[in-house]
Amino acid sequence: MTELTSIVGRARELARPGVARDASEVDTQARWPEAGLRALQREGLGGLVVPAASGGLGLGLLALARVCEELGRSCASTGISFGMHCVASAVIAAKATPYQRGRYLEAISAGRHFTTLALSEPGSGAHFYYPQTRLVADSPDMYRVTGDKVFVTNGGHADSYVVSTVAAEAEAPPGHFSCVLVAAGADGLAWGAPWQGLGMRGNSSRALGLRGVPVPRRTSSWRWPAPTWAWRPARSTRRPRTWASACTRTAGRGSATSRCCSTASARCGPTCSARDS
Repeated sequence: MTELTSIVGRARELARPGVARDASEVDTQARWPEAGLRALQREGLGGLVVPAASGGLGLGLLALARVCEELGRSCASTGISFGMHCVASAVIAAKATPYQRGRYLEAISAGRHFTTLALSEPGSGAHFYYPQTRLVADSPDMYRVTGDKVFVTNGGHADSYVVSTVAAEAEAPPGHFSCVLVAAGADGLAWGAPWQGLGMRGNSSRALGLRGVPVPRRTSSWRWPAPTWAWRPARSTRRPRTWASACTRTAGRGSATSRCCSTASARCGPTCSARDS
């Protein structure tokens, strides 16, 4: 039996009947599926995608997909909540410092820490690589984070939140953004109303306001490039089919697009109405 097969089998055993037993109440009451998620942590699956050097299982996206498939068959809310924890864990692990490995990844692997993502924003939606949330140096040891996030899965229940922001460094190339890790109890967090969706009602997907939230520099930050398919700089010799060139093609027609893109900047954002065709 391969390690992947064994882990998927463990997830299946937890999902049926344990996770499945609570699924109806989780959905009808819009209740965060804590019992099932804690069971996954106790079983050692919290560190599913965390490197083995930090105490995790060291597996990848295939394992995550297979485990979440098993969970989702019994309770969709549990599947997505666990999946977001694992993706956030992978983000932390990708560029973790020695301090972050000891402080977060080892705790995640031991089942003592539950994390999640806070990327989507009201103005950019799924285009998480164009955040408007601001990250400002407050002192040599501290940042301040100000902005608004939406659809934060596990909102109000996770121990930490991976928050995307405008790149911290002024010299960062266009299209890069930063991520910081915000503790659940940090000052300046303002949660929106409880999630009232039509499905996966227990995933606690909430809006989050960050009002000058203090973030110690040593806990984060990491800089990431936007996906190459999401942003490409315009070139004078060749006009790529980017948002910038699309906006240039439509500028001057008296539309909202021409007003938005009057400068035809290569960094025109995803909220513009022009799109590649």
